[in-house]
Amino acid sequence: MLVVIWLLLATAEQAQPEVDMSLASAVVHRPLNVADREAFKALTEAAVVLCSPPDKPSELAVAFAKAVATKRSTPTVSPPGHLLATGPILDGPDRVLPHRLIRRGSQLELEILHTAVRLQDAQLRRNIIWRPLVEVPLSLSPGSYSVRVTWLAVTELPNGEPLESSPRVHSMKFVIQARN
Repeated sequence: MLVVIWLLLATAEQAQPEVDMSLASAVVHRPLNVADREAFKALTEAAVVLCSPPDKPSELAVAFAKAVATKRSTPTVSPPGHLLATGPILDGPDRVLPHRLIRRGSQLELEILHTAVRLQDAQLRRNIIWRPLVEVPLSLSPGSYSVRVTWLAVTELPNGEPLESSPRVHSMKFVIQARN
């Protein structure tokens, strides 16, 4: 009986229409000074949702790391939530583009494209490696959600061909609580 209910719920979730959500307010954080770059490089690849992330890169890194450390449970945030996702360590010339955010019912999928010059045999002089952190404000009604973030390496932005590397995928669940 439980299996039948689960299958019905899964089928209903997949039958939801696909809605493109705006990425106009998405921000790619690329730290400039050495201390901030080191703080971002120390982060693990993950996705988290926060209520109101700090503006300063060093504080943002601390808030992200704290959220990852306590991610064992499903976080509950007040609206508006902000999805934060860290990607792979990149080289100085690499670029990042939040490409597509879609919603199917309570499931969100964020696709982030990035170049990977190292995979294209580029000559790197005075290379400064960095870890990107993408922030996407979410405009969602109260409820439970799941999100899947995919980082995909491409030859160029915005319409390059995928490179021969495995996409990085991070998933999580979260709850947007009702405003009091």
